[in-house]
Amino acid sequence: GGGFDSLAPGSTTITGWTVGGPGDGIDWLNEPSFNASDGVRSIDLQTGTASSISTIISTVIGQTYQLTFDSAAVDPLQQSGTVSAGSLISQAFVPAYSASGTFSTQVYEAFVFEFDAIGTSTTLTFAADATCCAGATYGPVIDNVSIVEATAVPGPNALLIFGLGLAGLGFARRKRAA
Repeated sequence: GGGFDSLAPGSTTITGWTVGGPGDGIDWLNEPSFNASDGVRSIDLQTGTASSISTIISTVIGQTYQLTFDSAAVDPLQQSGTVSAGSLISQAFVPAYSASGTFSTQVYEAFVFEFDAIGTSTTLTFAADATCCAGATYGPVIDNVSIVEATAVPGPNALLIFGLGLAGLGFARRKRAA
């Protein structure tokens, strides 16, 4: 309702993703009520209390990967979140708040982090920071998520793409150039 869908912990409505706690879930936002960075949907990591969303990707032990995503703050309170994947543990990210006046014109900021795979599968988790977001109606918003091998050359050699419907979120892992 209200231009978005609230998804409770345990929900797998967004293909390839699982909504987690510790809070009451995430909001799956959609245009035109909420601006997306890519596509027509984005994820608010907090419905009423700080929550998380995760997915599992295939990785090569010891390989370095580059994680990129866009994030926006949709509340005047400075919203922050954390991201974890492989060797990247609870890395904080703080999108700049844009006082645009409406959620439909929120401004996204790009974030780039690298991580090393420590297993043949890696759980990627985004979470709202409960210490900053307590009492806030909204948490940090994420969109346009991508993972590629850090030494990858962009091209048509996509090995893995997670389609997330109209979320505008996706992953791609590309082979290293021969």
